[in-house]
Amino acid sequence: MRRAADREMEARLRLLQARSIGPAFLKALAGKEETGMSAAEVLDAGPRHWKSVQGMGRVRVAALEKARRAEITIRPPDGWDLLWLYDQAYPQLLRETAAPPLLWVFGRVDALTMPSIAIVGTRRCSDYGRRMAHRLGLAIADAGGSVVSGLAYGIDAAAHRGALDAQGTTVAVLGCGPGQVYPPGHEALQEHIARTGALVSEFLPGEAPCRGHFPRRNRVISGLSAATVVVEAFEKGGALITAATATEQNRDIFAVPGRADQAAARGSNMLIADGGGIVVSTEDLIRQLREGRVLPESSASGRNAGEGADPGVARQSNRTEAEKRILGVLKDGEETGEALAIKARILPRELWLALMRLESDQLVVLLPGGRYALRQGR
Repeated sequence: MRRAADREMEARLRLLQARSIGPAFLKALAGKEETGMSAAEVLDAGPRHWKSVQGMGRVRVAALEKARRAEITIRPPDGWDLLWLYDQAYPQLLRETAAPPLLWVFGRVDALTMPSIAIVGTRRCSDYGRRMAHRLGLAIADAGGSVVSGLAYGIDAAAHRGALDAQGTTVAVLGCGPGQVYPPGHEALQEHIARTGALVSEFLPGEAPCRGHFPRRNRVISGLSAATVVVEAFEKGGALITAATATEQNRDIFAVPGRADQAAARGSNMLIADGGGIVVSTEDLIRQLREGRVLPESSASGRNAGEGADPGVARQSNRTEAEKRILGVLKDGEETGEALAIKARILPRELWLALMRLESDQLVVLLPGGRYALRQGR
């Protein structure tokens, strides 16, 4: 998208660096009408308008006056757009919430207006939780949706990778400012998301992550999304905060059930007990999201074209070498994951990624006892 005019961009940067003027005050200053004031109009309105906002006080009015006259110290990072609450490109779903009036975006700004589903969960997830997050990310992307998450270790990363493996769209909401990579080790993942989807941040460029940032990040994750899916969550943690904000925002909540004796599943199981939707399978979740008009009725807008197309059949000709080897081994009968790695002569990491794709494509099923088999009829 084209950047805002220079004067408007300068006003946005000035408001962003104004101390003690948080998102709530900025929204109040801009007005509550469907098309409120621009950032430049907010600054031009002057003290008389500023003082009319409840709670502003002398300190905040002085901060705005200083911001209007002081040198701009913030420089937009290369490639990042700074959206204002009333920009046409600002996502409508987020605007309906306690949204940040100023939002940095890198990548495809239109990704923020796609049918979006949040997938969140604990960093300390089980292998099962990681596989489920990946499968859900694949399925949602294939169904024409965008996967929104927080780029954290564990469930978040698996969900992002699922969408990317489907050659779909995913949005990462950062708990740090543009120019930072967090958590360490996710540089390549962040770059991949930026090329095909979008990165989002409400923080100052270069601002490091801190504990207080993550509740705000979680509120944006749920605000961008028509529904939130929780995959493994402890009784206390960021995933449940995201679910709570989704509830406040009147958005749908789903949870993947986990073992009753697993601490990492207690939070998600509690959500189900409290009335959240249960994810019994990826297919059932997609059906519910389509019935709720969250996702398109047809998968034609996703990676696979064709009304009612079977994702496994549609991607038969696009299998990786590891997937072909696994399918070849399973033709002779059921196998454990460890035996598959040996017989197919592939590394464990390649094995689990390939199995997740094959499960999502309904070519392979996981049986009781941890054994894999070809799906009947294939």
